[in-house]
Amino acid sequence: MSPRIVKKGNIAAATQIQMALAQKTRKKEKQFPKKLKERPFLKVIEGTGKGRPQKDKKRPGDVDEGLFEAVKSKDVGEMRYFLMKGAMPDSNPFSENGLLIDASLDGDPRIIKELIKWNADVNLTVGGGRTALLCACWKGHTEAVKILMENGVDVNFFDIYKTTPLMEAAQFGHIRIVEVLIKAGADVGAKDKWGGTALKKACMNGHIDIAALILDNGAYIDQADKGGQTALMDACKEGHVDVVKMFIARGADVNASDVYGYTPLMHAASQDHMEIVEIIKEHGGR
Repeated sequence: MSPRIVKKGNIAAATQIQMALAQKTRKKEKQFPKKLKERPFLKVIEGTGKGRPQKDKKRPGDVDEGLFEAVKSKDVGEMRYFLMKGAMPDSNPFSENGLLIDASLDGDPRIIKELIKWNADVNLTVGGGRTALLCACWKGHTEAVKILMENGVDVNFFDIYKTTPLMEAAQFGHIRIVEVLIKAGADVGAKDKWGGTALKKACMNGHIDIAALILDNGAYIDQADKGGQTALMDACKEGHVDVVKMFIARGADVNASDVYGYTPLMHAASQDHMEIVEIIKEHGGR
């Protein structure tokens, strides 16, 4: 058999292809997020079927990234490994959120407990003053809220807009969380930056059971915000008939007026909620 002749042009073309492939591979390696099994310091142990990290392959400086990936994949075993290797439980190499805040948004009790066990700061604040408790209340994760409460979280902590956990839970209709917060001492009369309260937020969104619960725990029924608007006005404006009836039955002032002179009846009429207009009139509203 005669020897194969390779032309110089073919060698040059092959070299260019190899360089292009190498460059493409390097770009892929820089992309985030990477899966743990793709990292050089992790290796699937033969016969175990698990991607357990091998200690002698760990690359310095990657423990925080490894912990982030473990939290994201909800792998408590790998979380413990990276925490034992010095990963910081409050760190997040790819976001301003602490890992506990991310976990509270997701709501997995196992992850939250594990981070707290390793001394994650339950009162850590990030941009805007958000905390793990505020995030859990917003998302409606009752078990997460309970765990945070059991570990010393401040139930009345508020963000830069003075929004409290109770306001978040009331606004988004999470009555079980409202119950937990009130039992733990949440201030039912707290006001946000604009004078809004948990009661007003519940009424604005038609959450009648939450509004009743907050009233039963001492909230002032005619509390007004900085614009002079009461919870009854909010319900009238948004067209929540049942909430309006409940407030009237509990003695709310049907003739209160805001800073512009608008009464509950006027707010209802401005949005064409004529059923509410008639109800207000029947009870002496003007």
